[in-house]
Formats: sequence, structure tokens, C-alpha cells
Amino acid sequence: MISYASIDDLVRQFGEQEAIELSDRVRDGVISNEVLQIALDDATHEINGYLGRYSLPFRKTPPILKRHCVNIARFFLCEASYLMMSEKIVDAYERAIRFLERVANGAIPLIDDENEEVAEDSDLIAFQNLNNSVFSRQNR
Repeated sequence: MISYASIDDLVRQFGEQEAIELSDRVRDGVISNEVLQIALDDATHEINGYLGRYSLPFRKTPPILKRHCVNIARFFLCEASYLMMSEKIVDAYERAIRFLERVANGAIPLIDDENEEVAEDSDLIAFQNLNNSVFSRQNR
């Protein structure tokens, strides 16, 4: 599974210092890529739970999912660390979940990076008649 956001996306969004603070479990002053990737994967799994109406994985990830993925991952990282959970972090997480709930119930469509709506998965089955029956007098 590929996460909706990368470690680089998270660092660009929140800065290197915050990425260190969020991931440095051994307190050696460096970013732990493993810790960040686990949080991004967990955030992606949470997002996928709301996207049942879509065929996953996406051909191209809708850009808004990247932003919500890093905000959800940041929330998870704060929960698992010694850092204080700020109101800003909680608000960003709650906004992401509200957005995903609205996507799940069809109130908001997902838009890809070309500004087109991502097609929903369909329960319809297409039948095709090729007028070429396997069991016919013509096929002896």
C-alpha cells in the first residue's frame, strides 16, 4: 500500500524541527523515517475507511487527501509522543474527519489534480453480446 502523503510532504507541511519532535523517540535529534512512515500508513488506512464508494487504490491521488493524511498522521504522532496536543492539531484532525465523513456520504466529491471528479466505484455489471455464441450451429 502506498500512503497518500510522503515523509517529505509531512516535513514540508510542518517543518523539519516539528518532524523531529514528532518522531524522535530515542531523543537523538534526528527525524525517524520509520516512525513517520508508520503514522502516514495509519492515516492512510483511516482515510481508506471512509472511501468505500471509490475503487482503491486511486490512479492519481486527489491532492486534498495528501493534506488530510499529514494532519491525521500528525495527530497520531502527538498521541504517541511526549508532546502536548495543541488545539490547532486537534482542529486539523477533526476537520479532516468531517471532510472524510462528507465524502463517505456523497456530500463532497473527490477532485483529482486535473480538477476532475474522481469516479466512484459502481455496483453495475456490464453485459456484452458479441453475437458469437460458443454453443451454436455455426461453431462446429
